[in-house]
Amino acid sequence: MITGKEIREQLYESPVQFVEDRANDVHEYWLGFDTLQGVTTILKNVIFYNKYSDIDPAVLRHAADRGTAIHEAVQAYLDGLPHPGCAPEFEGVVAAAVESFKMFQQTTKVGTWQHVASEYMVSNEEDVASKVDLIEAEQTFDESFDLILVDIKTTSELDEEYLSWQLSTYKVFFGARNGFGSWKSVRLYAYWYDISHNSWIYRPIQFKGYNAVADLIQAYRDGEMWDWAKA
Repeated sequence: MITGKEIREQLYESPVQFVEDRANDVHEYWLGFDTLQGVTTILKNVIFYNKYSDIDPAVLRHAADRGTAIHEAVQAYLDGLPHPGCAPEFEGVVAAAVESFKMFQQTTKVGTWQHVASEYMVSNEEDVASKVDLIEAEQTFDESFDLILVDIKTTSELDEEYLSWQLSTYKVFFGARNGFGSWKSVRLYAYWYDISHNSWIYRPIQFKGYNAVADLIQAYRDGEMWDWAKA
């Protein structure tokens, strides 16, 4: 089978640049001199505008920082890189998460998947961009393979409706630049770390469809807000 590295070399390299300054809470996507909006911001503005309205911002920030530390450590492990380090307050939970992830690979089918890329940029190269946490490849019965776009979640619960919109948008952007290449299909999955039980699960995520994603992007451009239950 073709290797993950060889698959990565086939993928489109977006000219969009991600600029981050965590100290000043700056997370921006740039294409030339233009800024692009992230998919999570679009979802927050159009559908999930009340998602965390009842949670203390300080609690949200702490959870987000912890989640980022876990993301980076798992991605470094998959990329064969040294542990990136993290704030001392997160060292214990991050170490536990990585060890649990290794067991997760050993005991589930994801251990047979080939790692292709981390933080892969997808964009319509007009006004929206984001980075896919992971791209994996799974061999099929006819010696071909499927690509899998994965989002890592460390939230207290797994919100599959939110993930369906998020990953569906990634898939549309991915397909627009990559076509189908040598893979048979592009599937969507979540890796969720249940911190309370120190365990990982993987979950297939439903694709919303090309028209739904187009409607989402247009709603954002038009300043619309949807009733998420009817979206």
